[in-house]
Amino acid sequence: MIDQLANLAVFLLPFERLPSFDFAGVTLRLSTLVILVGALLMLPRLRQFSWKLSLLDKTIIGFYVVAVISLTQATDLKRGLMVLGFLTYVLVVYAFLSRVWRKVLTPAKLQKLIVVAGAVTAVFGLYQFFGDALGLARQYTGLGELYTYHVFGFPRIQSTGHEPLYYANFLLLPILLLMSQYLQDAKSLGRWNLAALVLLLTVMVLTLSRGAYLGLIAGSLILLVALWRQTSWRRVLQSIGYVALSFGIAVALIQLVTTLGNTTGRGFLNFADQATIQDYGKGESTNLRIDRYKEAIRQFKEQPLLGAGLGQYGVVYAPPKDIARHGYPIVNNQYLETAAEMGLVGVIALMAVVGMAITQLVRSLKRRSSYFTAGLLAILIAIGVQYNFFSTIYIYHIWVLLALIEAATFKGAEDV
Repeated sequence: MIDQLANLAVFLLPFERLPSFDFAGVTLRLSTLVILVGALLMLPRLRQFSWKLSLLDKTIIGFYVVAVISLTQATDLKRGLMVLGFLTYVLVVYAFLSRVWRKVLTPAKLQKLIVVAGAVTAVFGLYQFFGDALGLARQYTGLGELYTYHVFGFPRIQSTGHEPLYYANFLLLPILLLMSQYLQDAKSLGRWNLAALVLLLTVMVLTLSRGAYLGLIAGSLILLVALWRQTSWRRVLQSIGYVALSFGIAVALIQLVTTLGNTTGRGFLNFADQATIQDYGKGESTNLRIDRYKEAIRQFKEQPLLGAGLGQYGVVYAPPKDIARHGYPIVNNQYLETAAEMGLVGVIALMAVVGMAITQLVRSLKRRSSYFTAGLLAILIAIGVQYNFFSTIYIYHIWVLLALIEAATFKGAEDV
């Protein structure tokens, strides 16, 4: 039963916003219910699981301790405790899943669940894309107001994520796992998985998430290095071909919906401008990011050791009436946000988590090269790159990834 709940939690990875409901100002998801039920069922069976702390466990605990200590600097303690609550929840996610998977880890099944979840939500994303272009109301497409075709001349796929960039961040998981498997053993992938790969890549392009594009490039380079001896130039070139095919399909779809939306000619030009940062210096989104980067640096300089406190960046940056109207602003760069809120100690703690996860994966790969382990390493690096462009430390699928890394490296290369 506990194993099945852990698998269900994996399938629910991309379902951040849909389906969900709000309770006491907090968005509750199906995955939250699954994790909490699983954790409760685990309590009377704790001795059946391995609780020996790995180095990754210890660095994660260290990061959490620094987050708690940083609250001594908080201006708005209520806000800080709320963010700490979110961080505590994802630590429960990590602890529950990593211990379940330490006992029984089935990479093929977990990858299948991730790919199926990605494919299902990608198809829904295409429905959003065409539905919005054809004039369907947002209540039927589930698309946010900022992502309709009225903004760029074509819709940005959001699917079930809070924002396109968060959904694109999730897509890095199935895409890089499939690419890793293809590079190591193309025949084992099968036609359906290849079709899923093209679908997922196409939808990622249509999210217009520049950070995800860069993350995908970085992750792909990591795969080449990790699997260099197990792959061939032919498979590498074929992989590039699938990426090019997906990009071509996405461009064709943009051209199609700009025609349907009566904005012929501007859609692709807007896409090209945004994707290549041609709006630098004049685009509202880009300039806002730069302003927030500068503010984060200013806050860090004022309190360099422990920062302003967990969850305090927006409190310091924005006046209360703006927060009441628009919510708490974020830096859109996790490293700068951590520096502003948790200071130098927090940045060191965060980098220790990332560094230890990389170390454990590399050690596992040295023992035995595995496409699954290589895929996890590529995903970790890809997300690390995209973290330069968004900042939410308690994203569910990122902590599931850390749990997978812990279990995969704990079990040993002979099992993964």
